[in-house]
Amino acid sequence: MKQTKRISKATKEQLVAFAALYETKDFIN
Repeated sequence: MKQTKRISKATKEQLVAFAALYETKDFIN
C-alpha cells in the first residue's frame, strides 16, 4: 500500500513537471 502510494506520488509529480514543461514550450513558441 505504501509503495503504491509512493509510485502514485511520483507519477503525479512527473505529470506536473511535464505540464510545466509543456506550458513553457507553448509560451516560448
